[in-house]
Amino acid sequence: MKLIKAARVYSCELPSLASINAILKENEFVPLCEKESLRAGFEPVFGNDFAFIFHSGYAFKLRYDEKIMPSAVIKEKQVARVAEIENHENRALPSKERMAVRDDVIFDMLSQAFVKTQRITCFYDPTNKHLFVPTSSGKLADIVTGKLIKAIGSIKATTIYCDGIKQSLSSKLQNYLVDEDSVEGIGDFLVDGSCKLKAEGGKTLSVKGNDIVESKDAILEALAQGAKVTELALTTESVYFRIGHDFVLRGVSFLADSGEEEPDFECEEDEFRTIAGIHVLLLSDVVNKLKTLFEYKEPEQDEGIPVHPSRGNVFADLGRPDAEEALARVRAQIDAESDLL
Repeated sequence: MKLIKAARVYSCELPSLASINAILKENEFVPLCEKESLRAGFEPVFGNDFAFIFHSGYAFKLRYDEKIMPSAVIKEKQVARVAEIENHENRALPSKERMAVRDDVIFDMLSQAFVKTQRITCFYDPTNKHLFVPTSSGKLADIVTGKLIKAIGSIKATTIYCDGIKQSLSSKLQNYLVDEDSVEGIGDFLVDGSCKLKAEGGKTLSVKGNDIVESKDAILEALAQGAKVTELALTTESVYFRIGHDFVLRGVSFLADSGEEEPDFECEEDEFRTIAGIHVLLLSDVVNKLKTLFEYKEPEQDEGIPVHPSRGNVFADLGRPDAEEALARVRAQIDAESDLL
């Protein structure tokens, strides 16, 4: 059972198990209405448990439904409808009316759009006050934390992030390569697996497998010329992961899982409880060691604003948007997609 393959980590203090179970139940997921574009809510992890306890904390599950409307299809329908109106009224529609036509197209398509469903089970360690949102997607993490803060009402939470981590990763890798026995270069971690570097001109260098020492000269030369480490694979005795300048843990694997025969469990709940307890305990240890390695400083008491680096407030309101809000969100999505075409 693989529960956490990637993780965005937040420092926060959530309510007790009994309280959070009742809070999440009050914010249970409700299916999308015909003219809604998206909806987020909580579902039970098992049975009626919206917060499921394990040895080192508890888990909760969020469901996010979003209607998918391809921008190309919307554009095609808009062009056809504008042409029909212009031919019928014998005039060219101004930009404002063309936008209104697009809104009508979007609104009409909502009832027939394909619904994409995502479920994500998150893990909370109350001892270390770590919330693990197991995704590398900033958007999905924002949705989880947004719905969570809306449900609870008020919590102090911050993304665990270290300023200058890219520079720090570069200097620590350089120290490690110059002196492989240097404890200072890697702290409590072994460098093993891969690394990625990016030069000022955008040129990238990727090293795979265990070639990092074999590629020592090329890496040191790139670092000397100003390249920065954007991702570095690290391990402890129990956990392998890749960390980037955004402090997101990617490619997480628990080394004990690969070499040992899986024990027999009476039910899925027991298996989940056992594995979640071990994995969250190990990941919290990793995060604490990373905090030490990169000299993480907790924000001041009055700085408990939940922000994601370079993304603004992560606690977006994703409850039940009305028609106008739905249109605004879909417009923004389509505009963003159009920029990529």
